[in-house]
This record gives sequence, structure tokens and C-alpha cells, in this order.
Amino acid sequence: MLRKLCGSDSLKNMRIVTNFWSKAVTIEEQNREHQMQNDDRFFKLFLDDSAQMVRHDNTIESAHSIIRGICENTPSVLDIQRETVDQMKRLPDTKAGIALRSGLLEPAQGLQMLVDALQERIKAARAEGDQAKAAELRTEIWEMVPGLARFYNELKNLAALTDKKVDVMQVWSGMNSKARIIAVFRRSCGMENDPGLNDFWAALGDTIGFFNEIRAFFEEYPLPLSVHDQLLSDTAVLTHDANDKLDKWLLDNHDEIGTIEEKVDNRIASKTGEGCSGIRKKPAKKEGVLAKVGARIMERLTGKRPWSKHGHRHELKI
Repeated sequence: MLRKLCGSDSLKNMRIVTNFWSKAVTIEEQNREHQMQNDDRFFKLFLDDSAQMVRHDNTIESAHSIIRGICENTPSVLDIQRETVDQMKRLPDTKAGIALRSGLLEPAQGLQMLVDALQERIKAARAEGDQAKAAELRTEIWEMVPGLARFYNELKNLAALTDKKVDVMQVWSGMNSKARIIAVFRRSCGMENDPGLNDFWAALGDTIGFFNEIRAFFEEYPLPLSVHDQLLSDTAVLTHDANDKLDKWLLDNHDEIGTIEEKVDNRIASKTGEGCSGIRKKPAKKEGVLAKVGARIMERLTGKRPWSKHGHRHELKI
């Protein structure tokens, strides 16, 4: 990644500093340095492009010497600067962006293969009537979800890196509690595939810590099994029975759900400097595309378009 960011021409200005040297350098320390210099897994590729490896012997004089050497360098333009400024590339289209995407995609695909294999085993267990085994395998999948979600969401955030502005308050205010819970749950599992909602989460700056809190909530207040499974499908379309179960779950956990909404409200406030309390039941007028993003989830649930061709909003009672 660093080589993609800097480019080969800029690496001549790089200093790779090693420390924790003994006063009397040992053979073992020299062997470690030799390995770092000659192994592709460490710094060989950088050194081949004229980077320098220097020792810091834990003295002020040594630190000053390293800094003076850096100050004498002739500045050079980084590849990431050349691509984004001169060539006007979006970050995901730069060499660094492509490398980052590749680095995220490979482990994500590996985890996805494990999840797919476990799902096949669940089907086999259910066919044999072994519900206990099926439940055990579902637990294994649920434990893999955080890692999978992290890779998928990072990939989606990378794809969302554009110059367009997302009004996060407008998107969030356009959803009711049901739509919000669905959006939060699917994003926390890395399953959201609505570009508008993924732009929303990317603009909001969702973090691993934030969604660990969301995951803890759904572990303490688990969704009904049929709702859980259907929301993790590609379409997230709920059957009538699952819709009813979700309605009951929302009613039973009304106060607790408020804490999830508050977490998102707080992140929006930190981004915009404004609060976002309350749920907008019915906008006064038709808004732009972003205002409809929340309503897309409603369409998933009802099969109805939230806006008519004349621009009037349908009442969606949930």
C-alpha cells in the first residue's frame, strides 16, 4: 500500500528506521536486519527502489543525524497526488485505492466461502431434522458476521468516496423506526446493497466500534429467527408473517430501540453540529433523491412505491 501511495520515484526519500539495538550489536540483531533487508515480506522492495534503512541507537545524536538526512532530500510528488490532482482520478481508481480494494476483497471472499459452506451444512442438518445442530451452525455464522461486515462495509465506503455531498440528517429523518432498524441491522452485518444508504453510512463515518455496539444490541435483543434470516438475504423482502413478527418485536422493544436511534443521532450531530431528534412521519413536500433513500426500505417491505408519478407521497403505515 505504501509503495502504491508514494510511487517508486519518491521512495528514494524514505528512511526505514530500526531501533532497540544493543550497545554491543549481537549476531542475532544483525541477522534480523539482514532478513528485513532481503525478504520481500519486509523491506526488500522498498530498498530496491532506493529507500534507505538506518539504525537508531537510542541516542539524541542518532535521531538528529537521521532527521538531518531527511531534510537534505529533494521533495518529490507522490503518486497519489499525481493521480488525484493531475489525472483527476477518484481515490478508488488510484493504484492505492485498487490495492486497498484488493486487500479487503481477498479476506472477505475467504470468509464468505466459509459462511456459504456453513449455510449448506445448516440446510443438511434441517433436512435431517437435527435442529440443535442447525442452531449451533447458525451461531458459528453469526460469530463470523463482524469480520465479514467490516470487510464488506470498508469496500462499500471505498466505492462511495466521491465529491457528492450527502445530507445525512435528511436521509435519517426520512425513515421511521422500522426502516431505521432494518438499515442499521443490515449495515451492521455488511449486507446493505442500496447505493444511497451505503453513501449515507460512508458519509456518516461508521466505525468498527460503532457497529460493535449495534451488534451487542441485537445479541441482547435478538430479532425473530425468520426476520433475521430474511433481512440477511440480498433483497431483504419480508414475508407477511415476518413483517408481523418484526412489528411485535418493535413494540416489545420500543424503549431499547430508542437507544440505537440516539447513537446514530449523536453521530449525525457530531458531523453536522445539529441534532436529529424525532421521526419525520410525513414530509411537507417532495424532496430530492436523498430524501427518498429512507423510503426505499419501505418499498422493500410493502412492494409499493413511496412516491407516485405525480410527486405525492403515499401513506405507509408501519
